[in-house]
Amino acid sequence: MGWISDSIYNEDSYLKIKEKVNRKLSENYSEYDWQIDTIPKSSILSCPYHLIDDLLIRNTKVQFLQGKYKPYLDVIRNQENNIFIYTLNHDLLLDRFFNFLDIEYSDGFSSEISELFLGERPIEIFDNSFEKRVKLIKLHGSINYYGYPYTEERNLHKGFDYFKTDNYHEKQKATHIDKITNEPIQMVNWDIVPKIVTGKNKKLNIERDKMFRVLYKNFVENISKLEKLIIVGYSFSDPHINEVIENFKFEIPEIISINPENNFHGDNVRHINPLIESVDL
Repeated sequence: MGWISDSIYNEDSYLKIKEKVNRKLSENYSEYDWQIDTIPKSSILSCPYHLIDDLLIRNTKVQFLQGKYKPYLDVIRNQENNIFIYTLNHDLLLDRFFNFLDIEYSDGFSSEISELFLGERPIEIFDNSFEKRVKLIKLHGSINYYGYPYTEERNLHKGFDYFKTDNYHEKQKATHIDKITNEPIQMVNWDIVPKIVTGKNKKLNIERDKMFRVLYKNFVENISKLEKLIIVGYSFSDPHINEVIENFKFEIPEIISINPENNFHGDNVRHINPLIESVDL
């Protein structure tokens, strides 16, 4: 998916792909006038993100998945220490687990200062709040994270906010309401592309973005304070993540690497191959 994103953001690749698509459509569906040149580039560039969204939606009931994730869920539920979960995945599996098991968690979103509403219900926006013991930090975004650009003359000064929803209606009809006058200012959200970091230039995209920059800073500041670091199924293919782990790995008393491939080493590292041995945390 990163390759697709990189390809269409590259101008030369983008033009070649568009020309190929136009030719294929003309050859196979000649009765239609596609007018592909009239489609805004932003709409075409958003396609990989909608594709990621479609691919990651899972309807499997979480009770059927509990057994596979039991060692990790037991760690999360059966201790009193703060748990920081830094994930590079965009899916909602952990969110669904926590809600199903009544595990309270923070993900940086809350409705405390939100001015976005659906009806009378406030919508959670990103305010960097992580008050709960279990903290879920999606460093590369999520399929239920959306932007809300303030587009009316009276709220342009606010720029934009990130909000969280898995409701199709809510992501488009989130309404900005003036809390003092209770007057609706903006009633439509035009930005319905899931907010996800992908492609080759992840670190640069993170540095340019106000939410992802804060989440990454959180990761850098907290990793050295951990008593135990558990790395699960990470491919070590993101340099900006590897850099942080390498810089602080000797300051962490215990590291457990759970991966079929033993590609992370150190005197304080215990490797577990989940394909041939049980996961003991």
